[in-house]
Amino acid sequence: MKTRVGKIARMPHVIREELNRRLANGVPGIELVVWLNALPEVQKILAELFGGRRISNNNLSVWKQGGYADWVLSRESRTELREIMGQGRQLDHAGAGKSGGGVVGYLGTLLAVELAQTIDRLHKTKNPEARMKIFRKLSMELSRLRFDHYREQRLELKRRQAAQLNKQIQPNQP
Repeated sequence: MKTRVGKIARMPHVIREELNRRLANGVPGIELVVWLNALPEVQKILAELFGGRRISNNNLSVWKQGGYADWVLSRESRTELREIMGQGRQLDHAGAGKSGGGVVGYLGTLLAVELAQTIDRLHKTKNPEARMKIFRKLSMELSRLRFDHYREQRLELKRRQAAQLNKQIQPNQP
């Protein structure tokens, strides 16, 4: 994410957060511009950095396409991560004592989600060179994930075989 330098981007974090919340709640742009320009902190920054020029509808429009869009994406990502973490905790609880449960299984779930997000980014990328770079990285990570899954399955099979052999060697032990 690039560093933004526009009028709204230079406002304090708390003001940008409130602006983003108001945008998310559908407050009309004209009301937001009036609200922003009335805030003493905003007036001070506009005077210091922008020669006192007020925030315009165009400034807000640029913010919506950049800073606000990033904020929405970040919120969606955090929500998705919380959901994944909740699912991971459920899997961990359900898989306690089993192969694939615990932290390793949970991290595998997070990695799988990250790969899914990368696939989504790949579809949205238009530049062929950038697409190929993402595709190579994705292929390597997917290959690694599949190999780890294969090793996990082999280990689970060996555990079952060892348990079965142990039962045959020591039948009916209390």
